[in-house]
Amino acid sequence: MYGVSSFFGVNEYIDRKAMVHYFDKCWWVEMQYKGKKIEMRNMGVHNEMYAESCAENYVLGVLNGKAID
Repeated sequence: MYGVSSFFGVNEYIDRKAMVHYFDKCWWVEMQYKGKKIEMRNMGVHNEMYAESCAENYVLGVLNGKAID
């Protein structure tokens, strides 16, 4: 797995970070809150731009990650 890009929240979302990864022929978005990974979301058949949009939406507060137990 290798990281392609990172996104950081601001203002009320300052504690959010998202990283786009490429692994096993799939794009993934790693969502973090206060430095803790809360979700690894598989983008399925979608491309890098789709994954980056998902990451941006997370750090802007448009969507929330699901907590990993």
